[in-house]
Amino acid sequence: MGIQSLGEEVGEEVNGAIIDYFRGNKDAIKDFFDIDKPIARSQKKYNEGNIPFIASGNYNNGVLAFYEPHKNDPIDKGNCITVSPIDGSTFYQPNDFLGRGGAGSSILILRNDNLNYRRGLFLVTIMRRIFAKYTYVDALNSTIIKEEKLLLPVTDDDSPDWDKMEAYIENIEEIRYGLGVVGARAAADDYRAVVSSVL
Repeated sequence: MGIQSLGEEVGEEVNGAIIDYFRGNKDAIKDFFDIDKPIARSQKKYNEGNIPFIASGNYNNGVLAFYEPHKNDPIDKGNCITVSPIDGSTFYQPNDFLGRGGAGSSILILRNDNLNYRRGLFLVTIMRRIFAKYTYVDALNSTIIKEEKLLLPVTDDDSPDWDKMEAYIENIEEIRYGLGVVGARAAADDYRAVVSSVL
C-alpha cells in the first residue's frame, strides 16, 4: 500500500472519529475559560531580551519580539490561549510571555486548568474556524469572542472531554511522523472538511 492510499485510509478513520467528537453541547467560550487581559504595555519601553512579546497578529504565534521584563513587571503565564479581538488570530502559548494590553493590539488571555499543549492546539483550531467568519469591518471584539459558541467533544455527563481532544491531536502527530507530509495533508484535509460541516 502506497503512502497516499494509506493516508486516505487513515484519514477516513480520523474523519469518522472527529464526527463523534463533535456530538456535544454548544456553550459560550466564556463558559469554558477564565478570560483576562494583560496589563497595558508599549513595545517602545522595553529592551531586547528573551521573553516573547505577544500582540495581535496572525503570524509567528503572535510573537512580535523578545524583550527583557521591567522590574516588578508581571509576566503572563504560559499554557493558555491568546486571541486578538482585532482579527480573531488565536494561538496556544506554551511559555510565559509579555502580553500586549491597553488599546490597539491588546489581546485576550484564555485559561483553563485542563489545558496542555495538545488540548490547546485542538481548541485553537476550532476557534480559528469560528473567528474566520469575521472581517475587520465586522468589528470583532472581546464581547463577541466571549459569547461565541464552542462545539466540543463531551463525556457522558456533558463535560468537555479533554482526553478526546488530546487523543485527536496525538493521532494527527502520529500520521505526520508515521506517514510524512502526504499522509498528514490527507488527514488535515479530512479534518477541515468535517469541522466546516459541523460549525
